[in-house]
Amino acid sequence: MQGSDDSAPRCAMTRHRLALVTLGAFLAVLAGKTEAVAAARAKVFQCTLAQCYQRALEKSPQMAAAYTDLDKYQAKLKEATSALYPRFDLTGFFSILPEKKPGHVGENPFSDWDWTKIGPLVTGQISVVQVLWTFGKIDTLRRMARTGLSVGRTIRAVARLELRYQISRGWWTLVLADELDAIIDKAASHLGKERDRIEALRDEGDDYNPTDLLRLRMLQADFESKSREARRGRETAADALRLAMELPHGTVVRARHDGLERTEWPEQDMGVWERLASANHPRLVARRGGTMVRLAQVRLARNQRWPDLVLTGRVAYTYAPTRAVDEGESLASNPSNPTQSGGGLALRWPINVVRSSARIDSAQVALRRARAEERADVHKIRLEVRRLYRELRDATDMVAIHERAMKAARGWLRAESEMHEGGFTGYDEVLRSIEQYYRRRLTWLNSIYAHNVLVAETSRAVGFDLSAPLPMAATGTQLSGR
Repeated sequence: MQGSDDSAPRCAMTRHRLALVTLGAFLAVLAGKTEAVAAARAKVFQCTLAQCYQRALEKSPQMAAAYTDLDKYQAKLKEATSALYPRFDLTGFFSILPEKKPGHVGENPFSDWDWTKIGPLVTGQISVVQVLWTFGKIDTLRRMARTGLSVGRTIRAVARLELRYQISRGWWTLVLADELDAIIDKAASHLGKERDRIEALRDEGDDYNPTDLLRLRMLQADFESKSREARRGRETAADALRLAMELPHGTVVRARHDGLERTEWPEQDMGVWERLASANHPRLVARRGGTMVRLAQVRLARNQRWPDLVLTGRVAYTYAPTRAVDEGESLASNPSNPTQSGGGLALRWPINVVRSSARIDSAQVALRRARAEERADVHKIRLEVRRLYRELRDATDMVAIHERAMKAARGWLRAESEMHEGGFTGYDEVLRSIEQYYRRRLTWLNSIYAHNVLVAETSRAVGFDLSAPLPMAATGTQLSGR
């Protein structure tokens, strides 16, 4: 009786567990279908390197900020030019005014004025000032504004070069990930077949080396690690490109390419790269613009010691019915005279010798510092260009070296496989040749990727796209591809 009493709870618990397992399986299948549907609905944006760069130029917030800086300098130029146009001032005044008693001079506010008769006092005035000559002040301001406009264009060029480098690095990362996926999948398939073959020999009781199976599993683990690393690199690069191109969230970015190929660049000596960097590097261009601004500030400080010649005019009217106006009164004796109008030449000359000398000294110190910083930047950029030039030459040579090593490893694998089939060598040599072949192939692909990214970085340093023909003025010789 006791056994029958315990069987009922056990059956109930078994049915409960089966229900939970069924529910879990159903939810797993549903989740898998949901992910599959979401992946199918995800929008894919596929582009070449040029297409990605062009879209980033149009949509990137970085470029929008650079254009804003250019607009700021254009506004400064407009502000400096506005000094050439006449300036108008309009003023008005309203108050109350008692009537002055006849025969009184108006000195006593109580006895000379009739406070029972109060009327309005309204004045209005419009004046104009036209600058005729400023001893070069306005010209200097306009020159400074134009230099600032050049600096603004340089800032935009800096943003373009940085954006091109970031887009190139992300795009080549996608291409590398595609190539690595193909190689790793092929290696995984090859190793999987070898493992199945060895496991079949083990199950059939044939002679085999147990360490061969262990080494295969270790190789599979290594390639799985590389596969995950490539997947992370692709996702990170795709996110960076999506944000740079302002694509909607969830868009999958893919690179349209024909394979991972080495970017060609014109082979020249180091002096060509230094001349290109000196002429085109945005930081040097901005430094030179800053030095020109400092020089203009010195001229402006010197010109401020001299006066300004202006043409001024004024039209005014006063309405005061309680105040009689004597036509013989002058403007000095009666400011409420409604005939306060006229024009003439005026000289504006703020004389402050000590302050003017201090301004000149301060501007000269800023000019000396700007010139010193410009020379320091020239040295830094030359060192950077030389470093990148050496690295780029080595990277170009290493691509060929790794390609030869990969082909040698492929020949070694073919030879070891044939010798193993003939019974002349052990399987451990075949495994070693398999490992070396795929490792050398991955190293070769990574060397091409590093070379192409280095070309983009060098292009940013010299301020010119090395994948395009170089200007003959910078080279002075016929170019040869490398």
